[in-house]
Amino acid sequence: KKKKIKLITHQKIVEENKLTSEKSVIQNVLEKDLTKKTSPSKSMYHIKKKILSNFIRKQYYEKIRKKESAIKFTWKMYNAIFAHLGWIRSIDFNHTNSLFFTGSSDRTIKIWNFPKGNLLSTLPGHVDQITDILIDHDQDLLYSSSLDKTIKCWDLKQNRVINQYYGHKSGVYSINLFSPLKILFSGGRDCVIKVWDTKSNKEVNSMHGHENTVMKIITDRINPKIISGSMDRTIKFWDLRTSKCTSSINTFNNAVRDLKLSNDGYIYGISLDFFFKIKNFEVFINIIEL
Repeated sequence: KKKKIKLITHQKIVEENKLTSEKSVIQNVLEKDLTKKTSPSKSMYHIKKKILSNFIRKQYYEKIRKKESAIKFTWKMYNAIFAHLGWIRSIDFNHTNSLFFTGSSDRTIKIWNFPKGNLLSTLPGHVDQITDILIDHDQDLLYSSSLDKTIKCWDLKQNRVINQYYGHKSGVYSINLFSPLKILFSGGRDCVIKVWDTKSNKEVNSMHGHENTVMKIITDRINPKIISGSMDRTIKFWDLRTSKCTSSINTFNNAVRDLKLSNDGYIYGISLDFFFKIKNFEVFINIIEL
């Protein structure tokens, strides 16, 4: 028994020695590689950078946890509807809030009862993903844009297409309506904002200035001005009378994905890394960090 114990202990010692020798060999190889690739000052710089980034991450997550613990959510989910075969890209309501409409990447528009969420009708017609939908509350019309380069106008009384708008060279991402003049705006991957007269169903003008995809267009309710956000990391303000960009905000580090105009005059938006709001061309960033 004593011999067996001695043999086992001897084997363990041999294995440990092997492991330590392997570790030392690996360490020596790594040190040699580091000395070959980078100088000691550079390697120390990278190590310090990693330590700082980890420290900043820890601080960031601690802030988020504190915020989450401070916020008391009072919202509760009322209903969940699973009907589209693709992800939903746009939602809009009618003027009485009795119906809501969804546009999806499955190339269909669905009409739902609110708040029960019963499916009332499905509108097929686009041959590619639907990117945006818009309700004209005055005439019971629905406008839809798609990656198939078209904009369709639907009669909600008959649930059929009554007009189509062609002109974009690539997919259309956003549409909006200036109600007083019944002018429709559209922007897309071709970096152009097009102006359409919904009475004659013709293209009136094209506005150039963005260098990448136009992701969102919003209109002023009173003044003939529009605001656009783009993947080129800018927000531009346009005058309809001259069809020119009057001013631009270029302070963003990432693409501007969505914009919304509030009643108090603030423009709320979302970029790839944060929410923001704008008032009198002053940008307030990091309202809610993502």
